[in-house]
Amino acid sequence: MQSSKHVEDGVKLGCWINYQRKAKKKGTLYPKRITRLEKLSIVWDYLAYEWELKFQLLCNFYKRKGHCNPPTLHIEDEIKLGGWVVIQRKKKRKEVWILNV
Repeated sequence: MQSSKHVEDGVKLGCWINYQRKAKKKGTLYPKRITRLEKLSIVWDYLAYEWELKFQLLCNFYKRKGHCNPPTLHIEDEIKLGGWVVIQRKKKRKEVWILNV
């Protein structure tokens, strides 16, 4: 998993990667640097990547168990999958509530 607080050899690598992501989003990151980072398989939209990863874990859980109701404290591949499912349901309820106001 990614961490903005990750330090590698005394360098705040997590902060640096986040800076590169922001620069690319603003259009201020040089194309050569984008290419170099992409050769390392950088994930530009980490939130979307993380959501897809957790969704895939839920799909795997469903294939094994036949349902999408992992216990709240269930951990899958070191990911708190049960808590993530709870958050997704809360977001859906909030979305429905906002649409009905």
